[in-house]
Amino acid sequence: MRYAINSSNEIKQAHDVYERFTASDKLRWAYDARLRAKSDNATMMRHHREEGREEGKTEVLYEMVKNFEKIGVSFDKIAEATGLSVEEIKKIGNS
Repeated sequence: MRYAINSSNEIKQAHDVYERFTASDKLRWAYDARLRAKSDNATMMRHHREEGREEGKTEVLYEMVKNFEKIGVSFDKIAEATGLSVEEIKKIGNS
């Protein structure tokens, strides 16, 4: 390890910064807090993206049901095509 550190000036400088940084409990705590915040933010963004996709799928499905109804497709056929129940289709049609 020492050989790698001493073989390059950039690596030595980075190691020195790391040593100073990890020597301080406050800095280490702040760094860990920042990592946790970044991780939480990434998780939240993934969740919201997935939520948005699901909402989009639902909207498209509702539009399909309404369009099928407009052209006179029976509730049974719409249910077969969409996987929704006849009751759900009737609720969509009334909304």
